[in-house]
Amino acid sequence: MKLSLLTLSTALLSTAAIAGDLPKEGKVSGTYNAAGTWKPITAGKNLVAWTWDETGFTIGETGTLFDHLTWHCIGLGTLVNSEMRGKGNCVATDPGGDQIFMDTIGDPNPVDAKAISGKSTFVDGTGKYAGISGSFMYVLHGPEFKLAAEQTYVQYGIGEGSYKFK
Repeated sequence: MKLSLLTLSTALLSTAAIAGDLPKEGKVSGTYNAAGTWKPITAGKNLVAWTWDETGFTIGETGTLFDHLTWHCIGLGTLVNSEMRGKGNCVATDPGGDQIFMDTIGDPNPVDAKAISGKSTFVDGTGKYAGISGSFMYVLHGPEFKLAAEQTYVQYGIGEGSYKFK
């Protein structure tokens, strides 16, 4: 059973822009790269639950919300009858230390999927990101990589959506 794309972490956000540089609302897009670990518990062949913990970064167009963020994401996943689902939370931090907190929910994906998809929602933030709302859809890839150790994974993908400040 391949569970190399366990997360939804999904999250694909980035932010190097200064508060005055970001419009009050706009579109976001960027690329995400991450590595993480997972710890499963099983009940039979097709019933698995796991926790996941990953770190990554996003790169977007210079000065946009998705540019130069580092991420830390944690969450839970399940595999029930060959369908994976996951959920979690991420904190994205820009080079100045301001942060964005997100909820992420993965779409149902088959266990042998070459990519997983889902949605992340901006909950709130600190500093220049205080009052942020909005969301983005993501698609993550990774099973083509040879893993360096048991219960680890790597992934990359894209995210696109929109944001708004209060």
